[in-house]
Amino acid sequence: MPQIDLRIVRGNHPPAFSVGHRVTAVRLYADFSIATETGWTHFRPAVVDTGAPVSVFPPPVWKGARYRPLGHVKIGGLARRKTCQLGAMLAEIDCALTDGQRMLGPIGVHAYLVETEDAPRLIGMSGFLERGVLHVDVSRGRATLRMS
Repeated sequence: MPQIDLRIVRGNHPPAFSVGHRVTAVRLYADFSIATETGWTHFRPAVVDTGAPVSVFPPPVWKGARYRPLGHVKIGGLARRKTCQLGAMLAEIDCALTDGQRMLGPIGVHAYLVETEDAPRLIGMSGFLERGVLHVDVSRGRATLRMS
């Protein structure tokens, strides 16, 4: 079964740190590429987010990508107010993940192609994570994603 290593990145959690408490924020990263009409985008890092049902990509990532639009939607995180939501195109794209040595995919995934450039790059559950086995051992500094 193909497998890649994910990067574990630790840092201060800014909200807690701003009030004088040290809370460690732990994030998982993978490098991804999206199919275009003429090939593939270069690989870029994205947060692997098990809380995101669908991947999120800002315009610098998806402009020029080959995608099948499914419809315009509004997405948001913690705050569900309309003023906190972002416009996005729900689409199907072909995506690949790498750790620099091995690659997973390409496979078709659902993604929100957001309209604002300051949106995060997130790998959500739809696609790789729902079809694979995610193993995370933060204490040992090891995380892998294996396709089943």
